[in-house]
Amino acid sequence: MATQNGVPPLTQMGDGLFASDPAAAPMSTLCDVDAGAWRCFHYDQQSPYQTDTQFYTVAHPGFGAIRLGGPGS
Repeated sequence: MATQNGVPPLTQMGDGLFASDPAAAPMSTLCDVDAGAWRCFHYDQQSPYQTDTQFYTVAHPGFGAIRLGGPGS
Protein backbone atom coordinates (compact mmCIF):
# COMPACT_ATOMS: atom_id res chain seq x y z
CA MET A 1 0.00 0.00 0.00
CA ALA A 2 1.27 3.49 -0.80
CA THR A 3 0.51 4.84 2.65
CA GLN A 4 0.29 3.60 6.20
CA ASN A 5 -2.10 6.34 7.38
CA GLY A 6 -5.00 4.08 8.22
CA VAL A 7 -7.49 1.63 6.81
CA PRO A 8 -9.17 2.79 4.77
CA PRO A 9 -6.34 5.06 3.61
CA LEU A 10 -6.87 8.77 4.22
CA THR A 11 -4.94 9.76 1.08
CA GLN A 12 -6.46 9.52 -2.38
CA MET A 13 -4.38 8.17 -5.26
CA GLY A 14 -4.28 10.04 -8.55
CA ASP A 15 -7.44 12.10 -8.95
CA GLY A 16 -9.42 9.88 -6.59
CA LEU A 17 -11.20 7.87 -9.31
CA PHE A 18 -10.75 4.10 -9.66
CA ALA A 19 -8.80 2.98 -12.74
CA SER A 20 -11.91 1.51 -14.40
CA ASP A 21 -13.19 5.08 -14.87
CA PRO A 22 -11.86 6.54 -18.19
CA ALA A 23 -11.36 9.86 -16.35
CA ALA A 24 -8.96 8.30 -13.78
CA ALA A 25 -5.42 9.70 -13.60
CA PRO A 26 -3.49 8.61 -16.72
CA MET A 27 0.18 7.96 -17.32
CA SER A 28 1.22 7.41 -20.92
CA THR A 29 4.26 7.01 -23.15
CA LEU A 30 5.96 5.07 -20.34
CA CYS A 31 9.44 3.87 -21.28
CA ASP A 32 12.85 2.75 -20.06
CA VAL A 33 15.47 5.48 -20.42
CA ASP A 34 19.12 4.97 -21.29
CA ALA A 35 20.37 8.09 -19.50
CA GLY A 36 23.82 7.94 -21.13
CA ALA A 37 22.39 8.10 -24.64
CA TRP A 38 19.20 9.88 -23.53
CA ARG A 39 17.06 7.39 -25.45
CA CYS A 40 13.66 6.09 -24.48
CA PHE A 41 12.74 2.43 -25.18
CA HIS A 42 9.04 1.51 -25.28
CA TYR A 43 8.37 -2.11 -24.25
CA ASP A 44 4.77 -2.01 -23.02
CA GLN A 45 5.53 -4.17 -20.00
CA GLN A 46 3.53 -2.29 -17.38
CA SER A 47 2.13 -4.55 -14.71
CA PRO A 48 -1.18 -3.51 -13.15
CA TYR A 49 -0.22 -4.88 -9.71
CA GLN A 50 -2.50 -3.73 -6.89
CA THR A 51 -2.07 -4.40 -3.18
CA ASP A 52 -5.72 -3.83 -2.23
CA THR A 53 -8.29 -3.23 -4.99
CA GLN A 54 -10.83 -2.15 -2.40
CA PHE A 55 -8.89 1.13 -2.01
CA TYR A 56 -6.77 1.64 -5.16
CA THR A 57 -6.74 0.17 -8.68
CA VAL A 58 -4.50 0.21 -11.76
CA ALA A 59 -5.53 -0.50 -15.37
CA HIS A 60 -3.51 -1.04 -18.54
CA PRO A 61 -5.75 0.56 -21.22
CA GLY A 62 -3.25 0.59 -24.08
CA PHE A 63 0.35 0.39 -25.27
CA GLY A 64 2.71 2.13 -22.82
CA ALA A 65 -0.12 3.51 -20.69
CA ILE A 66 -1.79 3.01 -17.33
CA ARG A 67 -4.66 4.58 -15.38
CA LEU A 68 -4.60 4.59 -11.59
CA GLY A 69 -6.52 5.86 -8.64
CA GLY A 70 -8.67 5.46 -5.59
CA PRO A 71 -10.65 7.77 -3.34
CA GLY A 72 -9.08 7.22 0.07
CA SER A 73 -11.51 8.44 2.73
